[in-house]
Parts: sequence; structure tokens; C-alpha cells
Amino acid sequence: HQMADTQRKTGAEVRKHSVSMLRQNLVFQQTIDLLGWKNVSYTLMLFLSVNLLYYLVFYKNYSLLSLFAILLFSINTISLLWLFLSRIKQAVTKQESQNPLIDNFAGNSFLLDTESMFSLAECMSLLLNCLLSVFRDLFYHLSVIRSIMMLSFCLFVAWLGSVICGSILLYAVTISLFVWPSLLFGSPWPPRGKSQEQQAAQVQSLLANTVSM
Repeated sequence: HQMADTQRKTGAEVRKHSVSMLRQNLVFQQTIDLLGWKNVSYTLMLFLSVNLLYYLVFYKNYSLLSLFAILLFSINTISLLWLFLSRIKQAVTKQESQNPLIDNFAGNSFLLDTESMFSLAECMSLLLNCLLSVFRDLFYHLSVIRSIMMLSFCLFVAWLGSVICGSILLYAVTISLFVWPSLLFGSPWPPRGKSQEQQAAQVQSLLANTVSM
């Protein structure tokens, strides 16, 4: 019993520490804001892109390599056309520019800084540690109720996989990523009389309770 209490405490401490670190992680907060429809235009663009990707892959039988090549070809074609039209405009207006594309995107380096890379790696490791701590507690059977729930969940997933194809399940999981923040944390738009800071504190509290379960 003492060993079980120690393992349960260790798992809870791992999840508590991970949640506290995730609250301060910039990549995690930006991801939650994106999936939580805080910026509707960006989230809608991502949502439509994901649906288009699934449609082209599973219904039109495009491969990911073909789609990547088509996307790269389209970007290069548009940028080349823009460069050509900009050169014509400069010739007409007699403006001098070394490269219109460089001038228009001077503020974007299109490179990832070291801080963002470390933040992303930290976010992935914290989420993975949370998941592994949960599976470790289930493997040690520290809670009989959770063990029974896990066995039932495995049987349900096995039955679900036999009646529904994997592509539909994968699509459902992907779509749920755009839904679960709103279901768990409420509407992304704060109600009247409630500031965004108060709603952010409520979201973090609910997130801590959800992950530490």
C-alpha cells in the first residue's frame, strides 16, 4: 500500500508539474488559442485546410507527396507571377528595387528562432510525460476503477475499429481538436461583464483539473 501511495503521488506530481509548466509555455498557449477559436480567421483557415486535405486524400486519392508538390508549385507560380507584374509596375513608374518580394516580406525571415524550437520541444515533452504518467498508473493498477474504465475503453475502441474504418476515426479525432476546447472551457468569446483575463484564468484552472485527473 505504501508503494502504491508513493507511485500515485509521483504520477500526480508529474502531471501537476507538467500543467504548471504548460501554463507558461508559449507554443501550448498559442495552440490552445488557435484550436479554441480565439482568432476566428486563422482557426477557420486551418479548419478548412484540414477538411480539404482529408477530402483530397481519402476521396480524390491524392497522395501527400503529390499534394505537397502541387502546393509548392502553386506557391512558386504565384510568387513568380507577382514578381513579373511588380517588375512591369516598376518599369512603368520608374521605381528602383532589387527584388520586390524581398521588399514586401522584409519583416518575415521565414525561419524558426531557437526560443520557439525549445518551447515546442518542451511542450511536446510535457504532454508526453503527462500521458506516460497516466499509463504508468494504469499499468500499476493504482486505482481499480480507472483500470476497469481503461479495459472497457480498450474493448470499446476494438469494437469501434471493427465497424468503422480508420480514416473516418482519424477524421473524427482531428475534427474533435477544433471542438473540445470550446466544450471543456466554454465559448471562446467572453460573456458581457467578464474580461478576457478572467476567462483565461478559468480556462487554465479547468485545464489543470482535466490533465491532473
